[in-house]
Amino acid sequence: MHLFLFVKNGGCKEISFNVSLHTFYLNTKCYMNLCINTRDELHIINLDNVAYLKANGNFTEFHLLDNTIKVLLPCLSDYEIEIKKLYMNNTSPFLRTGRSYIINTLTITSIYLHKQIIYFKPANMPPLLLSKTQLHRLKDYLAKQT
Repeated sequence: MHLFLFVKNGGCKEISFNVSLHTFYLNTKCYMNLCINTRDELHIINLDNVAYLKANGNFTEFHLLDNTIKVLLPCLSDYEIEIKKLYMNNTSPFLRTGRSYIINTLTITSIYLHKQIIYFKPANMPPLLLSKTQLHRLKDYLAKQT
């Protein structure tokens, strides 16, 4: 498997990985695409278009803003590590809220604690139901960011 990162100026860097993923740091803001290359497929996922990631056993579901879902290997914790590495100095908009979800906080429009629901920027994106503990953690994180 290979992990690629396409940067805004058209450059591309490739990193091979076996069980664990390896990546690098960027000094400038760029468009970040995860490219997961398996034996039979190449998946390019623009992180700006990801609403959230959901654990599904040993797989990860990428829920995109256009309502598509990509189910890929490896597990959620591997993507969490790689996403943290891609963003320098803890500036990642992605927050792990529990065992099953990593949420892109830039795509959230509303959090309702009593209804236990999150709404995302595109109006046609289905809302996400989370536990009150996860929602409190997310709300506290967003309050500190503003």
